[in-house]
Amino acid sequence: MLAKTISVITMAVALLFVASANAQQDDYYLKKVIPKIQQLENRKASLNLKDNYQVRRFTTDTRLATEMFAKTKKSSPSYAKTAERLKAIQAYVTKINQPKAPPKLSVSKELMQKKYGGQYGGGQVKLPRVIYGTLKPERKEEILKYVATVKAIKDNLAKEIPAMKKNEDIFKYQIRYSSHLDKKSTEDIKRLVERLMQPTQGTNQRLKIGAEVDMSNKHHVVNRLGERSRKQIATMIELSEPLLKIASKIEADFGTNYGSVKLQKEFDKWNELYQAKIKLVAGGRLTELPKDINKPELAKIAAEVIKNKKYGIKNVKKMVVNSDKRSKERTTYEVSGNTVEKIVRQWDEFQVTTVEEIDGKLYLHYNTIAYFHRGATTTPTKKWIISHRFKSSEISAKNAGLSK
Repeated sequence: MLAKTISVITMAVALLFVASANAQQDDYYLKKVIPKIQQLENRKASLNLKDNYQVRRFTTDTRLATEMFAKTKKSSPSYAKTAERLKAIQAYVTKINQPKAPPKLSVSKELMQKKYGGQYGGGQVKLPRVIYGTLKPERKEEILKYVATVKAIKDNLAKEIPAMKKNEDIFKYQIRYSSHLDKKSTEDIKRLVERLMQPTQGTNQRLKIGAEVDMSNKHHVVNRLGERSRKQIATMIELSEPLLKIASKIEADFGTNYGSVKLQKEFDKWNELYQAKIKLVAGGRLTELPKDINKPELAKIAAEVIKNKKYGIKNVKKMVVNSDKRSKERTTYEVSGNTVEKIVRQWDEFQVTTVEEIDGKLYLHYNTIAYFHRGATTTPTKKWIISHRFKSSEISAKNAGLSK
């Protein structure tokens, strides 16, 4: 009887041991899955949903944790609590993997790709070729046509670039190319305006020199306010003023400030002062005839030379010898092929000033009369000639000593 009782007790203990072993097997899987669930919960808080790689890894790890949890017996003490935690993570994974609705685009993807290309370029929008060569007023229509084309492109870019940036991940390549076009067009217009302003910058310098001339310095008056200088400046104004107006119009259209307005103000200022100085010399009232040094023999020589028809000098109203004869010498070297030729020039010269009538007005002309003893093969020698001559400023009949 005692032996039978011991046998029953032994069997019961054995059954309890087996049950305990089974319970320990369930705890093994729980011990493995619970840390993984904890890791998933931690990662969930910092998960970057825009990073597809992170989302895929999180989804895969959740699936592996679910498979491991399936091996756990429901009788395990922590089964219910662990199941709730895992369920929350599974719901989150389901949510983040839902198919996303296509983004609402503010501009047509197909149109932007057509206009500005894709990853490898191919956009149809191109900037016009920049204007090369010398800029002249007669090219105004060409310049304005180019500017209008660039402005139309920039106006579209100003609308489309901000619209594309609302979906930057979709229009990445189009934004890059269109931004390049916008930057380059700005640079091209700036260079064009600067080129259009260059002639006026040179004109302003000449006007400033004339406006600031010392009226007591007769030499400066003749050289800076004389007829030849006035014609040069008039030609410069004729070229530069229309170009500056084009530059100002471009700046007004584009809303830029590259200096055309300031340059126009400087032109107006110096031109007004210059014209005031010109009025003082109008009619030759400030121009004076050089002093005659009273050399009859030189005056006779000069009169004979000036009469020579080959010089075409007409309507000489008066002539004075204003510098005495002086001797000069100059040596030069000219290379011809493999030889070097030495040329020695020796000559005498003096200067006479003539008052000549042109279109009813009197002008001073300065003439250098020369006699070459030696010179190049092309130089006339052994006779008096006019070696240099230029027209100077207008002179009044009174200052020329011709009025009664």
